[in-house]
Amino acid sequence: MAVMDLEEIDLKIKMCRFLELVPVFAVRWIKPHQKHVKTQDGFCWVFKTQIFPLGFEELTKLLRHRLKIPVIVRTDLPEKSIRLFENWVKLRICDH
Repeated sequence: MAVMDLEEIDLKIKMCRFLELVPVFAVRWIKPHQKHVKTQDGFCWVFKTQIFPLGFEELTKLLRHRLKIPVIVRTDLPEKSIRLFENWVKLRICDH
């Protein structure tokens, strides 16, 4: 599983600061850099499965069976992930 380089993460954080945005990394894996992102006032939104939109059924079937990559086709995000993000947003609002 490939993880983003710290330099790439820092570049994205700098872009967010320039644009006055809060950095949110929606990823499948970022564990080595989670603490770093959090100290930069960002959020790591980690998903166990990579989500593809409708129309990618054959690709996800290939990835899942041949390469054993956790992928799925769906039109919405998992409820647990949505609640986690909503709670983070509420905490940020209360802190500011």
